Amino acid sequence: LLTAISGGLTLHCKQLYSKAKEERKKREEEQAAESARQKILETAVCAMLHDRLLQSLLYFLRIKEITSDEMDNMKVMYDAYKALGGNGTIKLLWERFEKYVRIVPPDYLEHNNVN
Repeated sequence: LLTAISGGLTLHCKQLYSKAKEERKKREEEQAAESARQKILETAVCAMLHDRLLQSLLYFLRIKEITSDEMDNMKVMYDAYKALGGNGTIKLLWERFEKYVRIVPPDYLEHNNVN
């Protein structure tokens, strides 16, 4: 009787261990998939920021002025882009932008019809 009980417990423990091992493997696969999705989202956000910054920087370099409100917005985008590991293209344009574009009060462009 003791042998039967011991064998039954051993079998039950093996089943529990196998089930726990399968659940751990499934959880690890789900975490890997989530990590891959997160990387794709970061890449997509970085690409969108790159595009938006490129267009905006070229525009402001062309008109040579930016309002302080627009500058705040540009800085938020640029900081996020840098934090995501953006490349040197935007960095070079940003340096040129900071050097050649004049920051004006928010209402300056509206009153002077500069667009």
